[in-house]
Amino acid sequence: MLTQVINNLSRTGETIQTFSGLPPKAIPIQHNVQNAIDVLLPDIKQMQHEVTSWGLKLEAQLDEKLAVLESLSPAELALFIRQSKKDISRVTDQVKKVKESTKNTDNTVIENNKALQRIIINLQESIASLESDLQGSQQKLEALNKQKLIFVAMGMLGLSRLSILMSQIFDMQNKVGQLVHQIQLLQFDIRQQQSFVTQTGAFSQGLLVLSNQMLRIDNTIEMISNDIRNAEKNVSGGEAQQLTKLFFTAAKMSVRTLLVDAS
Repeated sequence: MLTQVINNLSRTGETIQTFSGLPPKAIPIQHNVQNAIDVLLPDIKQMQHEVTSWGLKLEAQLDEKLAVLESLSPAELALFIRQSKKDISRVTDQVKKVKESTKNTDNTVIENNKALQRIIINLQESIASLESDLQGSQQKLEALNKQKLIFVAMGMLGLSRLSILMSQIFDMQNKVGQLVHQIQLLQFDIRQQQSFVTQTGAFSQGLLVLSNQMLRIDNTIEMISNDIRNAEKNVSGGEAQQLTKLFFTAAKMSVRTLLVDAS
């Protein structure tokens, strides 16, 4: 399960890095995602390896202890439990470290997505302003063309004015063309930004899935820890063997769940 989460994050991160020609304010966001991939994923993989190795080891140890439980002394059980608690503490620290890193990364990505939305809004506002200028320029161009028809109809009398007017029409046509081109470029930028936002949103969703998976792993380790501590409280006494068997068996079942979650 965890491997699939890691792979999905990695693929989304790689897709985000393929975007080029982003606005200057979007480039740091792209770098933040790459930094998350470079720093967070190796930590997750290391944690996954440690948790899986420990889980397999503990499962084998529990099988061994359960098989010979009747012949184990309280001192032998206590020694095994003390070592298990140390291992649990070590693994728990690694899991909590990754959980905290995931949370910090997710917070950064959420802020990045807000910044991207602001970039899109600014682009849309720029397009609205340009479209207003374009509409005004087109109206002026239309008026100039109407004047041209009048001067043409005047023949020689309108020739001098027509010459000046044609220069104005040429300038206005250039302005209209430039405005259309600028709007088209901004529309392309918006489409690209929206696609970029979609990918960063997918990355944020992947981090949420990762956080949930890490919570499952942390909770399962806590269950194992509780079973081991309960066994420690009952290593001696009239029902020690039965209670130890109960708690070791429960711990083993939780280990199997853990191995699935961390796989």
